[in-house]
Order: sequence, then C-alpha cells, then structure tokens
Amino acid sequence: MRTGTVHIANTESRLDGILLALCGDPDPFGAATVFLESKGIGNGDRITVAGADGKIGNVKVICMTAAAPAALAAGK
Repeated sequence: MRTGTVHIANTESRLDGILLALCGDPDPFGAATVFLESKGIGNGDRITVAGADGKIGNVKVICMTAAAPAALAAGK
C-alpha cells in the first residue's frame, strides 16, 4: 500500500507523480479516475492505494486494486 497526495487532471490521476491505472480496463487511466471519484476522492486529497507497480507502454504506473481516503484507510 502507498499513501500520498492524488492529483487529478483531465482523465489522469497521479499519486505523488506516478500515474494510477486500472490495468485490465480498455481505458486504464480514465477508469482509475472514475474509480477514485466514485469513492469521493478528489484532486489534492491524501489517499492510500493498494496495487502493484507496472507499466503501460513505457509509462510507469500503479495498477490499483483499491483506494480510500488516507484517514479511513488508517482506521481513523
């Protein structure tokens, strides 16, 4: 798990600079942003993400499996 600040611009979301993706989706970056927004997560929020490091093409990504606001993920 990783905790950091999410930055959302257009259809791309990044956790401390690394692109977030739903790696099995035909639109992995857009799907990741929709996934985060469906959980009430927005630009500038501190979040905790579960997933694995990966690549889509030559781009380093985090293949997300779960995400939550950092306070909730920590049980606070």
